Formats: sequence, structure tokens, C-alpha cells
Amino acid sequence: MATLDLGSGGGVDTLNGIATYLSNGGTAARVLTASLLGLISSPFIAVIDIINAITQFATAPFEGAGQSIAALFDGLL
Repeated sequence: MATLDLGSGGGVDTLNGIATYLSNGGTAARVLTASLLGLISSPFIAVIDIINAITQFATAPFEGAGQSIAALFDGLL
């Protein structure tokens, strides 16, 4: 069975990977199905990534302050 390798995910790598997959006996229906599933799931993945970035940005000062206070207490004790 042919395997689909898209390389780094760039445009040229993606097209080369699809062409290689199809020339090795892969089906176009499988490529289209994977593409549609990717289009449907990508907005949700992007929203999750954005929420994670906002959370990390918002909590970074508190983590830094906690480390500073811990270092202060370590120095005092």
C-alpha cells in the first residue's frame, strides 16, 4: 500500500508527496478525504493554539514572580 509523505508540509513538498502517493497506487479519494478532514479540523486546532498562547502569555508573569520569591526564600533560609 502506498504511503503519503508530505515532507515539511510546504506547498512544493505537499504536491510532490501527493503526486508520489498517486503514482505508487494511492487513491485520489483518500487524498480528497484527508484534505477535507484537514480543512474541517484546522480551524478548531488554530483556536486551541490561540487559547494556549493567550494562557501562556497571561500566566508567564506569575510563574516568573513565583520563581523569584522561591529564590528569595532559598537565599534567606
